[in-house]
Amino acid sequence: MNPAKNSELPEQFKFCSDIWNFYKKFYHIDNTDTYWQAMVDESNKLHEKYPSRLCKEIILDVLDEFDRRLKEEKEI
Repeated sequence: MNPAKNSELPEQFKFCSDIWNFYKKFYHIDNTDTYWQAMVDESNKLHEKYPSRLCKEIILDVLDEFDRRLKEEKEI
């Protein structure tokens, strides 16, 4: 196996960094309209910046994860 170098995938490397920062920013869920709207707005900005299918799918997965966590917290 010959893994790619960061320099070979600059857009993907930057995207992964941006999505990680997005995840950390919204990690502590505040179940308010303001919180969710900010998350949606920022996810749309990410997709505008990186308009690939991969970007879209990862963003949707992250949003699903936050939704799952919220539902799980409500069950406790």
